[in-house]
Amino acid sequence: MKYYTLPINSLIYRGDTSYDPENPFRKKHYFFGTNIKDVEEYGIVYEFETTQPCVLLAIDQIETLRHLYEVANKKMKTILINNYGYIPETHSKADSIGIRVSVAEHDNQLSEWLCGMGHSGYFIKNMRTEFGGTFHQEIMICDTQIIKFKRRITTDSQIERYQDEKSMLDMGLLLKKQRSTRKRSSRSSRSSRSSRSSHSSHSSHSSPSKTLRFGGTRNTRSTKLRRKRKKFA
Repeated sequence: MKYYTLPINSLIYRGDTSYDPENPFRKKHYFFGTNIKDVEEYGIVYEFETTQPCVLLAIDQIETLRHLYEVANKKMKTILINNYGYIPETHSKADSIGIRVSVAEHDNQLSEWLCGMGHSGYFIKNMRTEFGGTFHQEIMICDTQIIKFKRRITTDSQIERYQDEKSMLDMGLLLKKQRSTRKRSSRSSRSSRSSRSSHSSHSSHSSPSKTLRFGGTRNTRSTKLRRKRKKFA
């Protein structure tokens, strides 16, 4: 397998919506980026620093992926193929790495598996995306004791703007849901009225036809009786 070494005092960044500097790391592993712009989309940006060299799996290298695939269970094999670009059919070729498709659930499952095997984490320096671009550099660290919090990058005014935008987005989603509910209710109401109207129309047309049909029978019998009386008179 191949590795990348993150030197001591390296600055790394994380975008987060629930990070608490006083209680920074509550999970077993965390994801980071190597620059601010790569992590802004994930939330409020925080800066961290490594306190010692960190040796990480070079998961964008075919030798590393090949080894992990060989020792992986069925579930991890699927994640390596679908989310980390491993192509088993061409695993002997140097360029057999596909594209990185990040799905939080699968990324976390693979990270837990790697951490459970005693690895310090992984580092992706160069992989393609499903849209034809380049996936940003990604670091996953298992042992958060080797990093320390430095500062928050996102300013108070940026946080307020972010919260306002989130509130507007949440309100928009709520209004959209309410409109959808009203439309479904309106369609259901129209369908119910149409059904009752159809039933009423059917009843009003059915009754006269029965009256006419049976009335015609009574008239025919009455005519026959009159003829019989006339005949035997």
